[in-house]
Amino acid sequence: MNVYLARQPIFNKNGKLYGYELLYRSGGSNSFSCEDGDKASSDVIINSFLLFGIENITAGKKAFINFTDHLLKEGMATLFPKKDIVIEILETVEPCDKITKSCADLKNKGYTIALDDFVFREEYLPLISLADIIKVDFLATPPEICENVVKTLNKRSIRFLAEKIETHDDFEKAKAWGYSLFQGYFFSKPVIMATGDIPPLKLNYLRLIQKTSAAELDFDEITNIISRDLSLSYKLLRLVNSAAFGFRFRVKSVKQALAILGSEEIRKWVSLIAIRGIGDGHADEVVTTSLVRARFLERLSMTYDHAAHHDNCFLTGLFSELDVLMNRPISEILKEVAVADEVVDALIHNGGRMGLAYRLILAYEKADWDAVSDLCGRLGFDGGVVTEIYLEALGWCRQLETENDLQI
Repeated sequence: MNVYLARQPIFNKNGKLYGYELLYRSGGSNSFSCEDGDKASSDVIINSFLLFGIENITAGKKAFINFTDHLLKEGMATLFPKKDIVIEILETVEPCDKITKSCADLKNKGYTIALDDFVFREEYLPLISLADIIKVDFLATPPEICENVVKTLNKRSIRFLAEKIETHDDFEKAKAWGYSLFQGYFFSKPVIMATGDIPPLKLNYLRLIQKTSAAELDFDEITNIISRDLSLSYKLLRLVNSAAFGFRFRVKSVKQALAILGSEEIRKWVSLIAIRGIGDGHADEVVTTSLVRARFLERLSMTYDHAAHHDNCFLTGLFSELDVLMNRPISEILKEVAVADEVVDALIHNGGRMGLAYRLILAYEKADWDAVSDLCGRLGFDGGVVTEIYLEALGWCRQLETENDLQI
């Protein structure tokens, strides 16, 4: 049985990452057809979280996990540490005595309770009294009800989460009405507000990424790019002279530092430092998304397309949020940086096999499991293997950021 898992970020009103909602299904269908199917898929989901480690999926942030009637009654929530998860009670759960007791027990143990897709009903009062967070669907709920939910319940020490925020206007209204947590595609792809030339420093970052993505590194060219940037030179020399390397002598030249690091470590370091430099002033989650996509597409290519240019797959993912990071259309940016035609085709037109793989990671992020299943079929990918690659990409990104945060 294939297990699909994705995560969608949740932000506070200052744009800081609060946590992730984990989105999953047992296959391409977005619904469970019977009680036994629900139970089976729940077991697979739990096992996958325990196997891969929830901390690797959420990087230490809160994980919002949907709990069905069965999961609540069977006490599955206690498999997870209370500090790591928010228990989302689905709108389909009927608030019977057994459910209310299960939720009260979880609350007494210190777990955080959220009501998903909330619409007020009298019979939900017992669960409302236990809730820490109430989620309101801004697409499915009329604006006046979105506003009135907060007015009616704001004396209960409840935090309100506005989900499916699609526009800047929705975001501003939600803040004004008293919502403090936010989720939706608006945050995944922020509105492009301005345009202009690429600053020289950021152009250097792009060229550095490009040079280190090649199969064979040209150390002279990479040395020249880094040497022209004081910040990059300082960070590189600080890294190789850190306690992590433990040299008895001090490394004083960029070229010597690069030789010590070696090709693999150079690629990792550049991936994070350069994309962070390009994204200066933007939410870290945009940078993280770029890195996860890059690793995901590269690993897919290495697993299934052995003759492909894996470096171009990595670049496709890494450059996928450049329009957001640089406030310019992606088509204009790619004209000014010499990348392979297949990268341009994938990012602008979703063309070719790489374009299909790029569409796959986009569908994964949105938990569009019908599209994920269709694209896996068209590409000849196994859904279970794809999930493993996605989780590995999350873990790789977390390790990369942790390693470099110790040195930067």
